[in-house]
Amino acid sequence: MAFGRFARIALLGAVLCAAPARAEIAEFYGIWTNAMPDASGISRIVIAPGEGGRASIHLFGRCEPVACDWGTQQARTYADNPGSSEVHSLAAEFDTGGAHRRIVLHIGVGHALRFEEQTDFTDGSARSNYATVGGLAYAGDWDSATRVAAVTAPGAAPAPPQVTTGGSATDSSFVGLGPAVASGYTPAAGEDCRPFNPDQVRVGVVDGQWRLGDFTTRLVSFGPRQAEARAAMAILGYYHLDEQCFVGRTTMVYWKRAGQIPSPGMKGDDCTALDPVAAKVIEADGNWRVVSGGTTLLEYNDKTDAQRALSVIQTYRLNRQCFFSRAESGAQYWLAR
Repeated sequence: MAFGRFARIALLGAVLCAAPARAEIAEFYGIWTNAMPDASGISRIVIAPGEGGRASIHLFGRCEPVACDWGTQQARTYADNPGSSEVHSLAAEFDTGGAHRRIVLHIGVGHALRFEEQTDFTDGSARSNYATVGGLAYAGDWDSATRVAAVTAPGAAPAPPQVTTGGSATDSSFVGLGPAVASGYTPAAGEDCRPFNPDQVRVGVVDGQWRLGDFTTRLVSFGPRQAEARAAMAILGYYHLDEQCFVGRTTMVYWKRAGQIPSPGMKGDDCTALDPVAAKVIEADGNWRVVSGGTTLLEYNDKTDAQRALSVIQTYRLNRQCFFSRAESGAQYWLAR
């Protein structure tokens, strides 16, 4: 047992201390999330093209109820020798209120980022300066912006998905993407969402049913279908999903990562294609249906809920309704253009 523990520690050390990969600077661009509650305090990093072919680093810390915006700095780029043009790492420094942080970023294995952080406290406290390392998972393109779905009045057309920026970090409920509010919307007013830690998601039997959930939240039930529950867990991991949202709870269930709906499809997805522009709400048999072309996507007995679902589809430009299981109500997810 002692040897096994030593082997695991040695393996972790080997991964964290492995030589960083050399890369083009564009490989660093993106939204990168930190799912681990480590000492770094880093929640997400957004790396974008900067002036003169350089990059900017936008750093967000873990705060409640939204992320702390620690600001944007132009990155310094480093090669592994004076004659090389390949990017070995990016670095930047941030003053984050009572602390000075030095961040070094490397491309990691499996399209991930590895970070090294040194924190010096500047508030005169007795806390010790410290250094830490960790990993960041890719969560989206750098130029993606949050689109907030609104509650639209019955019969009203959804607001266009134009995004304006500005204001403080409290303008947005989407952790890590900073202040981004769709014009004319109350931020997140039309969304019923609950975040979860994807690293804590497990499959297990609860009350005689196979369920998917983290330590505090039951996410999806699959009845007696163990294989479907395990397949759903793999899908959540593939898309790095970290937030579950509802319109009518079990009628429309959609999932996000870093405040966005995923776009690229996973091989083997069970999906029905739709045109979000052509989607509309119609009345049929006393109920309200969200349809696209000749396909009924969702059905509600409340027109307002149907309009909210249409707003989500058109705001996020959802073009595929996908299913973890067709046998269970609410066992679905959506993908975007």
